[in-house]
Amino acid sequence: MSSEKEPNTSHRERNSNGINASQNKSVRDIIFPGKLMNYFKGILSGLTAIIVSELVPGPWSPYRGINNSKATGIEPLAGALLESLYSPLFWILAITLFAIFFAASRLNHKPLRVVFFWIPTLTTSGLALAIASLVAYLAIRFRPS
Repeated sequence: MSSEKEPNTSHRERNSNGINASQNKSVRDIIFPGKLMNYFKGILSGLTAIIVSELVPGPWSPYRGINNSKATGIEPLAGALLESLYSPLFWILAITLFAIFFAASRLNHKPLRVVFFWIPTLTTSGLALAIASLVAYLAIRFRPS
């Protein structure tokens, strides 16, 4: 038996500098742990897939019969947007786009991940938020009194 006592490292691992591994975390690891960022990427992928699917012209598109409509105002467009959610083709495209964006979020090559995931998803979500904010502002500002 040796007369030296080994330090108690059974419940804490130490790195080469003798600092506990739990104390060696960066700010990014504390604020955005890996699981939280994975959830964020999944939600952002789904939101972008639905928005892009809604705006892509096709047989489910809310803009297909806008020239033939005799109704005025925003109600026909709102009705058409809700109607497109019932189309199976819309959901096939949305699921396909979700898979593409989600796969792009998992790329190991950072420049490709930026080009194929971060730029499209943040641009689409930002524009959608800006349009929704503008519509809400106009509805509040010009409501009849």
